[in-house]
Amino acid sequence: MRKIISVVLILSNVIMFSGCATYRVLPSLSTDYQDWKNKQSQENVIVAVRFLDKEEIGYLFQRAMYKFNVYPAFLVIDNQTGDTYEFERNMIKTPQHRPSEVSDFCESSGFRRAGIFALLYLVFFPVLVLAIPAGLNASSVNTRMRKDYSAKEIDFKDIGPYSKRSGFIYLTRTDNNGQLEFMLRNKNTQKDINFMFTESK
Repeated sequence: MRKIISVVLILSNVIMFSGCATYRVLPSLSTDYQDWKNKQSQENVIVAVRFLDKEEIGYLFQRAMYKFNVYPAFLVIDNQTGDTYEFERNMIKTPQHRPSEVSDFCESSGFRRAGIFALLYLVFFPVLVLAIPAGLNASSVNTRMRKDYSAKEIDFKDIGPYSKRSGFIYLTRTDNNGQLEFMLRNKNTQKDINFMFTESK
């Protein structure tokens, strides 16, 4: 009987600490775009894009969001003019997801872990004490993940004179080639400038 209980408790701990039960907040990417392949300049506004591969996504976001066709792209906009440029979410022409949507795809299920423990409890009482921490841990992990995904997204607001803006855009992708198309609007002249990037293999 003791051996059976020991085995069940070991299995419970394996379930508890596996399946994306943790999340570490990691720094975002550097904005030094000088050596990037995807870089364009128009009207003295330099834009550079870095498309992340699966390995980079897994490391920086700690979730395989590409399984849901989400591929983050890191965008740097360097306004080297004395004008202000409008930059809004609806100016991104490529399909994208909001951070909250990406989090919904990737969140850990505390209810699933707690449910597994509850089923085990029907046979062995000691497993019950692990069910509540499992649910609470998943909730804490999801909260950290949501905040981090939101913080890493680029700010969609005006870009002032001689300033730089950077951050991620969570692109929707269904093929092997990453693509990003968007526009900026000069608030002084009302002139639009368009940028389109394709991932370089």
